[in-house]
Amino acid sequence: MNEGVLPKYLLFSSSDNSLFNYQTKINDFIGSADLYIFEEREKDRVIIEKLGLQAHQIFCVKEIVMIVFPLIGKYEFEELVKRLNIKLKNYNRPLSYLNARLTWEILKQCFEKTLKMELTFITKIIGNTEGLKSQAYFQKISTIIVKKYPDRPIRTDSSFRKKARNIFAQVKDENTQQYPILREWVISCFEEGGLLSKSFPSFEYRSIQTKMAKTLTDGFIQGVDSIIEAGTGTGKTIGYLIPSLWWAKKNGEKVIIATHTITLQEQIFFKDLPNLKGILPFSFITALLKGRSNYICRKSFLEQKGSYLQFSSRERLERVIILSWLEETETGDFAELTHININDIAKRYGCDNRLCQPGDCQYRQSCYYLEARKIAEEADLVVINHSLLLADIKTKNRVLPEYYNLIIDEAHNLYPTALRQLGFELSLEQMLRIMDILQGDDKTSLLSSLKRYYITWSRAYPDSQLNVLDQTLKDIPASALSIVEQSKELFKMVDSILEGRSSLLVDEESLDRYTLEYFSLAIENLLNRLDVLNSLLDKINSSIIADSEQFDSIKHEIIRYKSELAVIIEGLSAILDKESDSQITYLEKTNTVYIKSCPFDVAPILKEEIFSKNNCTALISATLSVADSFAYIAQDIGLESYNSLKLDSSFNYDEQMLFCIVNNLFDGQGEDTLITKTASFVKEISELMQGRTLVLFTSHRVLRLVHYQLQREWESYDLEVLSQGINGNRDTILKEFMQKERCVLMGTNTFWEGIDVPGDDLRCVVMVKLPFSSPETPIIKAKSGLLKKHGKDPFNELLLPEAVIRFKQGFGRLIRTKDDQGVVVLLDDRAVKKNYGRSFIKSLPISSYFKGDARMVLGEVSKWI
Repeated sequence: MNEGVLPKYLLFSSSDNSLFNYQTKINDFIGSADLYIFEEREKDRVIIEKLGLQAHQIFCVKEIVMIVFPLIGKYEFEELVKRLNIKLKNYNRPLSYLNARLTWEILKQCFEKTLKMELTFITKIIGNTEGLKSQAYFQKISTIIVKKYPDRPIRTDSSFRKKARNIFAQVKDENTQQYPILREWVISCFEEGGLLSKSFPSFEYRSIQTKMAKTLTDGFIQGVDSIIEAGTGTGKTIGYLIPSLWWAKKNGEKVIIATHTITLQEQIFFKDLPNLKGILPFSFITALLKGRSNYICRKSFLEQKGSYLQFSSRERLERVIILSWLEETETGDFAELTHININDIAKRYGCDNRLCQPGDCQYRQSCYYLEARKIAEEADLVVINHSLLLADIKTKNRVLPEYYNLIIDEAHNLYPTALRQLGFELSLEQMLRIMDILQGDDKTSLLSSLKRYYITWSRAYPDSQLNVLDQTLKDIPASALSIVEQSKELFKMVDSILEGRSSLLVDEESLDRYTLEYFSLAIENLLNRLDVLNSLLDKINSSIIADSEQFDSIKHEIIRYKSELAVIIEGLSAILDKESDSQITYLEKTNTVYIKSCPFDVAPILKEEIFSKNNCTALISATLSVADSFAYIAQDIGLESYNSLKLDSSFNYDEQMLFCIVNNLFDGQGEDTLITKTASFVKEISELMQGRTLVLFTSHRVLRLVHYQLQREWESYDLEVLSQGINGNRDTILKEFMQKERCVLMGTNTFWEGIDVPGDDLRCVVMVKLPFSSPETPIIKAKSGLLKKHGKDPFNELLLPEAVIRFKQGFGRLIRTKDDQGVVVLLDDRAVKKNYGRSFIKSLPISSYFKGDARMVLGEVSKWI
């Protein structure tokens, strides 16, 4: 066949051997009329139709490789070639040939691996690929295995034989190890000629890193808490890991490391800790622990009943990928499945689902969640996130192993995470979901399980007891229906109260008396109906013979379901408690409508549950201080006595960057002027910087309007704009931005921090406005009211400190390494015109800046670059 008709990534196996010199055994496997395509696209279909092939003759190589290699992680063509280590000798051929040949090499690796699989496992895959293009491939493999390896056992071991184990877990050393005793050893690791400089050729001595290590080491020894602001480039992660590991091993005390972002968690666990394992003079055990929903429940996945027809083709592919992944994963952590919808999968198959009973389960010997908990119990150092730390508080210490030493990295996020985690939220979707779990059409619903058990109970229980169970089972559907009806009424009312607003505080100032009473009555009615359902479940539970092991499973299901109900009942009851003024209640609408509440003040909770209990707690971040003081963060989280250390970044900001403030750009004019002038400036500076620009907004609305204006103006220009909420979520558009050369990235809240784009990919950051929170935000409004009652100024005590910290985070997006260079521009001249503006300028690690009108600033930027 002529090469010219081959579309990109398309491979034919034909009798024409001028394209490829196939290995005989693989050529036998591939039918002469079959067509293999890496990924079927719209433009390829015309060619495929011309060939006149049937659907069963077309194979999608990408689909096959996703099943065969579930842990590869990335399945873009170029990335796959790299990860499978595929290299071609002859590059002097047409691109169509090279792409086809590379596709063939990918397929060949799939073929070689699948030939080694157990026949029972291949059969499972065939059963789960019904309706997928890949099914015929595995049917061919099955036929070949039977023909060529007739003596191979059908089943060499349990299909799910792998026992979960942490990849960094290790057996404790039975021999007594000699650990460095003196504090001076820890400090010496960071000195010139010390352990780090001897072990890592690229290590740079930083006195600030040594200072940090000293403060933390003394904190452990003296039992003193610390707040440390460590700017970018201080080496803070290693700066706290070595003191933590030394203390853990020397004293036999576990140390917990809590981060906010997954990126930092993975950096610590998969990069920094393995590096330290190779150089420290003692062994140590580490664990990465996540919440239950992050681990797959084998029982929930493997025992799900139903025809393949109930799943979409995408869901069927996801299921077979998980099936294959279970054969290889050592952690059972959904985060390994980077190429499927993890959130949806976790909801269905995570270990926090109702059917998961880790302590009483046939899969408990290979339960990933139990194994992760066991390793965390044995570990010297455990890496977690802030949410898990706070979940441990909320569940009265039932989540984490016992610990007395805690390092909180990215600590500026602790307070907002505490508000969210220690609070309560409810939506109509949540209510419908919990009622669906009770009596949905699925055979796994709680009511279906109860009805199945009723047959057994009818043989075991006397008539009087059976009559109670019979009547209760009849009453449950009516009870559930009444809850659904009342839930719909409640949330319809909440939507009407919001009247198009995104959020609203529930208090006497925001709502009239009639609306408040109506809202309270609707919640009270829902609570009454939930209490009825709870009583019905209590009746069933009390009727089941207590010491009968055969009913343990259903009793566990009822208890788990009742615990979900209890969270809702407790949360709604707290909202109705008019005697309590310790809680903020508010309404919110994003994609759905929520009723939310959170503690007015999390400080007493954190003080009692963390700081008072621990030997040592250290809070570390690049942005914790306001006007060189840590009083704001300390007050928010309840930390009263602590050592403080403020470490400037090791970067030379005055040489590496230019900071500019644009004067009189908006000058008190309306939103239309703000949109027009912002779009105009962003357009000019982005063209000057050839893209590579991040624009930070404080308003989603302004971002959208600026985006559409730029899009119109750049229609015939080779710059592209990617905006949060328009072109995708944060992670998606950030990844795309880093892959493109002439691109502008625009975002709001979450883009002000955690964006790490080193090198030439990012050369300019534009901050449109100073990042003040809206005073009408429910939590801000409630806290402001409380401050006013105590005679304090909400602006200086709350709004300004919060804005300064966020401003520092936005400024910090540009310079991430000592080689980075670029420009930061602020379009809001309140930083130089208002008295409070000094707080913003003073917070930056610069000695000078440029200010002028838009034209002057653009001219200065042009000279600087």
